Amino acid sequence: MGQTQVLVVDDDNLARSLVTEVLESMGLSWAQAGSGEEAIRWFAEKRADLVLLDIVMPGMDGLDTLRVLREMDPQAMVVMTTGQREFNSVVEAMRLGAFDYVSKPFQIPILENSVQRALDRHKMILERDRLVEELQAAKSLLQGEVVRRSGMAAVGTLAAGVAHEFNNLIGAMVGYAELAIRSGETRLQEQTMQVVLKSCARAKHIIGNLLVYARRQQAEPQTCRLSELMENTLALLERDFHKKEIEVCREFLGDDSAFCDPGQIAQVLFSVIDNAREAMHGGGKLTVTIDSTGPDHRIVIADQGVGMPPEFLERIFEPFGHRDTMIAGHRIGLGLCVASMILEEHKGHIEIESQLNQGTTVRISLPKKTPSQVLLEKTVR
Repeated sequence: MGQTQVLVVDDDNLARSLVTEVLESMGLSWAQAGSGEEAIRWFAEKRADLVLLDIVMPGMDGLDTLRVLREMDPQAMVVMTTGQREFNSVVEAMRLGAFDYVSKPFQIPILENSVQRALDRHKMILERDRLVEELQAAKSLLQGEVVRRSGMAAVGTLAAGVAHEFNNLIGAMVGYAELAIRSGETRLQEQTMQVVLKSCARAKHIIGNLLVYARRQQAEPQTCRLSELMENTLALLERDFHKKEIEVCREFLGDDSAFCDPGQIAQVLFSVIDNAREAMHGGGKLTVTIDSTGPDHRIVIADQGVGMPPEFLERIFEPFGHRDTMIAGHRIGLGLCVASMILEEHKGHIEIESQLNQGTTVRISLPKKTPSQVLLEKTVR
């Protein structure tokens, strides 16, 4: 992505010069136009991340220019510049979709703040659109696999689950953004950015799981220590464990060297442990055991959360099978569905036992295989 581009539209040469100096001090690239007609011609060819648009200009004024810009690009980010006596025009500009306005004569800190907030909002919109595009691509990849594995009924379940998750995320971003814009409070704007960042991270996680589910990439095994994968996963959630007063108890038995895809197995462990963390609202003990003394590697993860009812467990590995049921905060989504598929690829197994108010126990088994055995299996396929 190139440097951020701002278009300054004003018939006053001195006003344009002042604004462009401020933009340069902010490290931004800029272009300028002396009329609404010139701005529209420039915008039609090059577009801009932000337009600073004067309301009062000869010929096509700022409001008419704003209408055309918004028709050309409904998401065009526009900040109006105006004299202090043009309040009615400001109201009309905001109704037409302007992001903000800055009064003349300019106060540099106010101008800089408005420009930065508008560019932050523009980045949020671009990130949202990019995530939606990735989701559409993932859905296209996903549909063929779902039809093959589960029939057309699964498509509706999965599509509804994806839509539900993304509607929640986008709704949170848009709602907070609109509230922050109306209030103009710095604290609320900072809170909005945190909500957006968390929502984007959640959306990326969903898309990542969708791509794994759709592509069914073959595992790339290598020798690794299951205890190291477990410790690395626990370290990612250590801060949350401390905040929730969750005590982690470990027990590693035998030689836990495994020939597997470490990234995929780490994803399995994270999905299970993160679910356990969400379920343990009141704290308690989380026990993780790796027993490699038998013919298979046995991993047991037991929490003291509030547990799940039998009807919830029956569909625990379906994609978004319980999107409307948040038992103890368990966010099922695609996490456990993908985990089950990964273990299937590794010739392993996962089973879950749970009772309401008595916690949940997840048992994972992985076969002990040598590199030569894995190579032989691939050759036979």
